[in-house]
Amino acid sequence: KNQIWLSSAGTVNRVTGVESHFKYNAQHRPTQWVQSQVFYQIFPDRFCKGNPDIAVKTDEYHYHNGDHRV
Repeated sequence: KNQIWLSSAGTVNRVTGVESHFKYNAQHRPTQWVQSQVFYQIFPDRFCKGNPDIAVKTDEYHYHNGDHRV
């Protein structure tokens, strides 16, 4: 029976060293520096015009209290 282990080093056939183990925050509290960060989620498929069904529609988004439309 083969096992594949996943760590920050990628997939390997054996247990990796502690330095590449994932860290788990059991208290579910982010570190202090995270609170001042800005995170962006970029979905490249929304920019590709290969499939018009997933493209942004006219007036789909409004921002600045509806003064600006995208």
